[in-house]
Amino acid sequence: MQEILLKHGLGYFLFDFVLAEYSYKFLILVVDLLIKINSL
Repeated sequence: MQEILLKHGLGYFLFDFVLAEYSYKFLILVVDLLIKINSL
């Protein structure tokens, strides 16, 4: 039972990590786009 809970927790941790990684990259893209728009 505890092993299942541990795997479940790890799955959520990995999911959060991937989500944070993608939102971070998305934020960089948005900022880059705004800079390009402002420089026009």
